Amino acid sequence: MPSGPFSFDDATIFTDGTGMVVGSGNPAFAAGAPRGALSIATQGWYPNAVAVGAGDYLGIAGRLYMATERVVASGTGTATIPIAPPLRAAAPIGEPLVLSNPTVPMRLVSDDESANPTRPGRFTAITARFEEALP
Repeated sequence: MPSGPFSFDDATIFTDGTGMVVGSGNPAFAAGAPRGALSIATQGWYPNAVAVGAGDYLGIAGRLYMATERVVASGTGTATIPIAPPLRAAAPIGEPLVLSNPTVPMRLVSDDESANPTRPGRFTAITARFEEALP
């Protein structure tokens, strides 16, 4: 699916002259952020559009973060996004943000997590706990 402002697939435009927006631009860090930062300055969003919603996940340098507030980009496409947890490592200017299916390496909390103490029967449930695999 294309990203950016576009019209319907038959090239017709809404009656008010606007199109639709799919995607969010090409966001990246607008300024470096130190380890422990609770917000990040970004650029490359579509102007005056919602950049992220509260609870959206962001991938930064192979780590997973969550936006803690809904943020609308400025008229120039910049946005300061509050995140949790704090940045685990400094991020340089231009560091890309992964918005589509961000991933993070995980590991089992203990060696016993994969044990399956269920009995044969109609219903069963298996629970496994994971934690982020930090270097």
